[in-house]
Amino acid sequence: MRSPTPLVNGVIVPIFARGDTSWYPRARLSRQPAVGNWGSVMQAVRTALADDAFARTGVD
Repeated sequence: MRSPTPLVNGVIVPIFARGDTSWYPRARLSRQPAVGNWGSVMQAVRTALADDAFARTGVD
């Protein structure tokens, strides 16, 4: 299934503070930097998906 999979989460758990997970290598974890700050999370997801699309196609 080699598709990028964005995961968003409002809970910050120190053991999962990384942006990736060894269980799901194509998943990218995006979290709120502060409670209620979903705008930055959605921007991070948009940027990650755009970067992945550009890497696959070369089209911006």
